[in-house]
Amino acid sequence: MFIVFNPPYDERIAVDGEKFYGNIGTTLKHGYPDTQAWMITSNLEALKHVGLRPSRKIKLYNGKLESRFVCYKMYAGSKKTKKQQD
Repeated sequence: MFIVFNPPYDERIAVDGEKFYGNIGTTLKHGYPDTQAWMITSNLEALKHVGLRPSRKIKLYNGKLESRFVCYKMYAGSKKTKKQQD
């Protein structure tokens, strides 16, 4: 399964980036195992608070905003457990 989304950047819609992006990471990790989640954002500071390591990071521009298109490959458990299963 694939998920592609474009969360608020804190440009036009005010969000607490640290909390909002942290909740995105928690939701993806616990609610969407075996999923690839792609996200585009120009809020590069908030992106650090997702708490997940992207498997792919693509630099691009959304209009004039420098952005990142990142992929998170979700799996159940820890990375160590996942490697032992493979």
